[in-house]
Amino acid sequence: MTHLEAFKLRLRNFFRDRKRVLHLVIPILVGIAYYFFVRLTGIGIKCIFHELTGLYCPGCGMTHFVFDLLGFRFRELPGDNLAFLVLAPFWAVFLTIAAFRIPDGKKWHRTKYVTVLAIVSIVIFLIFGVIRNIPGFEFLRPA
Repeated sequence: MTHLEAFKLRLRNFFRDRKRVLHLVIPILVGIAYYFFVRLTGIGIKCIFHELTGLYCPGCGMTHFVFDLLGFRFRELPGDNLAFLVLAPFWAVFLTIAAFRIPDGKKWHRTKYVTVLAIVSIVIFLIFGVIRNIPGFEFLRPA
């Protein structure tokens, strides 16, 4: 069996599992609905952390990031959330590989790669969250 045939088989098996497909489709549909709601009304969810403390959390700018990405405004992405811009490609590649490597009927289990990627991501986001609130690093704050 060639790599392409194996990939097609995994893809077919992935979409046969309705639970797995729902876990993929429902968040995407909710995100699309939120996107159109914000675009039509101009009303969005504000960052509770920023509203309460006046500081920017590591996730501030994520909504703008996604909206700019969907609008093909790639020059705006670093100004929305630089940490996510750096980490997103790693997570996208990892999750894509993991989605098709999980054997049918088996639960996704943690590997050392997942652990390392999660720890590195958390550390980067925490450091980013602290640094973006230090005077002189205003360029890391969402626009």
